[in-house]
Amino acid sequence: MFSGLFDQEKRNASIPALTGFITHHFVSLQDGMKSVEYFSIQKVFFFVLFSVSVIFSSNASAQLMRSFPTDSKLGKLKAFAYPEVKIDKQALHLGAGSQIRDENNLIILPATMNKKGPVRYQMDTMGNVHRIWFLTPDEAKQERRKEKNKK
Repeated sequence: MFSGLFDQEKRNASIPALTGFITHHFVSLQDGMKSVEYFSIQKVFFFVLFSVSVIFSSNASAQLMRSFPTDSKLGKLKAFAYPEVKIDKQALHLGAGSQIRDENNLIILPATMNKKGPVRYQMDTMGNVHRIWFLTPDEAKQERRKEKNKK
C-alpha cells in the first residue's frame, strides 16, 4: 500500500520536477547568462502589504472591548458551588442553560469553574443567573466608570 512512498527511484524522479519549478519561477535567462531574481518588486510589495495588514489587525483585535447586554449587572463573584453562585452579597442560582465565559470569551463548564473576580452577569425572567462574563482588568475599570456615569 505504501511501497511507492519509499521507492528510491520515484523520489529521485521528483527532483527534476522540483528543480524545474524553481528554475521557472526564480531564474530567468538574460543575454545567455543566468541571473537569479529572488525578489521582484511585486513580491516585495505584497510581502510588505501582508506584513502591515497583520500588524494592524493584531493591534485592532487587542483593542476591541466586549459589549455586554444593557440589562446585565456589574458584580464580584465571591463563591461558586454549582448550581449556587455568590455575587457581591447575594446567593443566586444558575438557570438551566446558563453560560459562564472567561476573560477570552471562552465558555467555562460549571464543573470546572474555580475562578473568582469581577464579573458582568445577566438574570433570566425566573430570577436565575443566565450568563456570567469574567472581566479583564481593563474591562472592569471601564465597566465601573460606566456604572458611576449611570448614577
